[in-house]
Amino acid sequence: MKKNSLCDLDFKTAEELEQDYIKVLENKEAIRRLELAPIRLFDNIRYSIINYLNYRKNGLINQIPEGLKITERKYGIKVENIYQGRTLCAIVFQKEYQHEYLRVFEIQTLTKKRILSSPQTIGVYTSEYDNFESIPNRPDEKQDNALISIEKKINIALRPLNEEAWKCHLKKEATELKRIKIKKD
Repeated sequence: MKKNSLCDLDFKTAEELEQDYIKVLENKEAIRRLELAPIRLFDNIRYSIINYLNYRKNGLINQIPEGLKITERKYGIKVENIYQGRTLCAIVFQKEYQHEYLRVFEIQTLTKKRILSSPQTIGVYTSEYDNFESIPNRPDEKQDNALISIEKKINIALRPLNEEAWKCHLKKEATELKRIKIKKD
């Protein structure tokens, strides 16, 4: 009978084992960041739009962002990306989402005939939702590009309006606090 024996007696040190463990953790974190990137992009769009609508309701913004048409409806919010009078793409999303890593929404992109497609339901989500039956497909490349173009337009046309409205809000709060302090004195 042959007995198996250890051939490699050069064991890893505790530091080498720890480095291997750290590499595995870093890889998992990198994968998770990649998974969360589309959700963060979508949430940035959604939060910017919701902030804009709230600032408008409170009278802090009177302007309409150039190249964006934002329509609040009872079932959600529609955002259209417009260039030279033509709608290039549009999304419709809910104001609130129940699941932390799942966003489902509708998107429209330009067809080959250069008209807006019918709404398609898509989702951005983490791998935990991959095996659920009722979860829609992730965006394809064209839909990804549409989301990115909307985010870019928001960064250029909407974020500056939101920042100015935030500054006005802070000034109003400071004025109100001074008024309350004066009344107390």
